[in-house]
Amino acid sequence: MSIVRSLLQLLLASTTFAVFHAQGNAAQVPPRAGVQVEQSLRDRVQRGESIEVLVVLDDSTVERALPTGRSALAGSARLAFMRERRDLIKQRMLARMPAGEVDVLRRFDQLPMKFLRVRSAAALETLAGDSAVLEVMPNLQRIAHDAQALGLIGQPLAAAAGQQGANTAVVILDSGLDYTRPEF
Repeated sequence: MSIVRSLLQLLLASTTFAVFHAQGNAAQVPPRAGVQVEQSLRDRVQRGESIEVLVVLDDSTVERALPTGRSALAGSARLAFMRERRDLIKQRMLARMPAGEVDVLRRFDQLPMKFLRVRSAAALETLAGDSAVLEVMPNLQRIAHDAQALGLIGQPLAAAAGQQGANTAVVILDSGLDYTRPEF
């Protein structure tokens, strides 16, 4: 649930760390204190291990940079504009990392996040002190179990029919999700 909490914090973040003008130039703002990084991550990189982390970036300026009025963007143009702005934030953050010390393991197109492999303590400290970074989380496998709901979604019937394991797809339709929101 840490990712959900982080995304909610990101959406509710009210502090601005960079202000983008329509041309895409960032104005200078005072730096903030670094984010907290779990001690276990620090210990592992101190021992020379590479660590995998999810990095949540501050994209609070992206929505404010959207053109308004007659030049307002909608639909795919709006999403493309927001993706380009988020990519710019991600590129700038990566450019500040020590050369060869960080690998991008996964790129998230519509989220202000990166999945990174960090190879050194210097890179972890640079990441933690970066003004664009809101949170650095360890990559942990989380398994949710809700045995009470399995009957409601027909899982026992599907399992009895052999629909389980590798090459089995599960689709979750949640009528409470508004996929047209720009966050998605």
